[in-house]
Amino acid sequence: MNKLSKEQRKEARKKWFYDKRYEFLLISLIFILFESLFFPQEIADKFAGPISLVLFMFSVINLFIRNSKPIRLLMTILSVLMLIPLASRFVLSDDPSNALWPIFYAYFSVYFAIIFVEILRQIFRSGEITFNVILASFCDFLLVGVLGAFAFSTIDLAEPGSFQGINGEVFGNFDNYLYFSYITLTTIGFGDITPITPEAKKAAALFGVFGQFYSIIIVGILISKYVTHSELRKHNKH
Repeated sequence: MNKLSKEQRKEARKKWFYDKRYEFLLISLIFILFESLFFPQEIADKFAGPISLVLFMFSVINLFIRNSKPIRLLMTILSVLMLIPLASRFVLSDDPSNALWPIFYAYFSVYFAIIFVEILRQIFRSGEITFNVILASFCDFLLVGVLGAFAFSTIDLAEPGSFQGINGEVFGNFDNYLYFSYITLTTIGFGDITPITPEAKKAAALFGVFGQFYSIIIVGILISKYVTHSELRKHNKH
């Protein structure tokens, strides 16, 4: 009886963490992307950033907890590998030209893309509009911006000087690419950073179109699920 009780408590904890997966993911994403808004830069670099990355790692593992065993294992390994760039952070931050940066960028690009696709899959599979679905949509929107930042920095790496307003080493300017990614995604476009090569211009235009398309699709999905669920409830009442 005691053993069963412990198992039930364990399952209840697992269910609670899984139900809160998007809250944890969103909190960790916000602190990773905008940590300097909440903490002084020194504290953000030494404490808040690493803690947010570890929280993000566990949030991602929790996100995939109900997938097949091979996928769970793969994402656990990929998430744990985040500790490598985390451990190297102090070395790399002092030397943006370090040869490890391209490897880490390629790894993070693939890693975030997998997370983006999985969240999108869970949104499509959800049966009704819940708070979790709304949070999932917001998390995926933030991830689109992250993927855009990796894309823009890769373009600037392949053809230096692709963006006016970003100076210095590509791998030491990720915050600037992230900023440009979000103002392009949201079509704000302040003009302080501008694409000046044909490839950069096309990428920025395509990214802006994709951002609008993503918003339309997500809103359409949410409305469709809400209408479908409302009709089912009316039908059940009758």
